[in-house]
Amino acid sequence: MHDDLDAVPTLAEFLEVIAIAIPGTSDKFEGTSSHPVFTAKLTNGHDYQGQTSRVWDLNDATFAAADSLNALIIESVTAAHGRTVTLTDIAVALLQLLRRQDRLLADIAGADVSSISAQVNSGPSPAR
Repeated sequence: MHDDLDAVPTLAEFLEVIAIAIPGTSDKFEGTSSHPVFTAKLTNGHDYQGQTSRVWDLNDATFAAADSLNALIIESVTAAHGRTVTLTDIAVALLQLLRRQDRLLADIAGADVSSISAQVNSGPSPAR
């Protein structure tokens, strides 16, 4: 994302790209028929509020990298727990990743994120 934006992404942009790259249903992932949305809560108790998104300025390589990250999470959870992965599992894995990477995001340190949750929008998934 950094190369496409000429800047470090915000938490909102990171979560949006990962959500867009969520795969369909498979034997390892329960999937979703609608567009998932990840939201974050901060350690100060507030809900995270993102800025204007630059996600639609990104090229396909960024979404391919997000696909790969999602695939890695799904494979890891499947191997560790022997079950179908859920959006909640992906949210937990993303939180673990962010909490280890304080310089990954432009607007917030990973340690300042207390939780990430996943919801499913009722509308169609956005096109890439």
